[in-house]
Amino acid sequence: MCLMCEGYSEQEVLDEFGGRVRRKGWMTLGVDAWPRWAYTIGLSATFDHPELIVVHPSLDKDDDLIGHAVDEIAEGRRFDEDSIFEIPCGGMARFERVHDDNLRGEWFTRWSDVSAAAGHETTLSSALQLIIACDCRACRGQVRLRRPRRHVPPGRRGRHVR
Repeated sequence: MCLMCEGYSEQEVLDEFGGRVRRKGWMTLGVDAWPRWAYTIGLSATFDHPELIVVHPSLDKDDDLIGHAVDEIAEGRRFDEDSIFEIPCGGMARFERVHDDNLRGEWFTRWSDVSAAAGHETTLSSALQLIIACDCRACRGQVRLRRPRRHVPPGRRGRHVR
């Protein structure tokens, strides 16, 4: 649920999110837009690991996927570009480096503010996108962020952006 929709001020939201990162070491921030996406805040400071992002129509699915990957990171696994691992639905996923232009763009807009509220570094230096290599019903509809996002004409929306 959107904290600001519940009446929290901007500063209260930052304090809440910063507190989550301090207590747990990381958090997932979901963005309710089209396409929907979710990204981590805190992995770089807590685990010296690139942040993660999933771009997918289902935020619940994203949170499960990111949580599953972070569990493995917390146990000592290090993901890098083209790493592969099994996702909860039984399919496979891999990681791709997020293009530097996307680190400074609209995909990670709250990362610096929340990271600062947690007392961490405020410059996002690297991120990996979780690419789902599964064709089950829950995993379809993913968008990739290898290069900066381009305008997609209305008649082509819903297709993969390459």
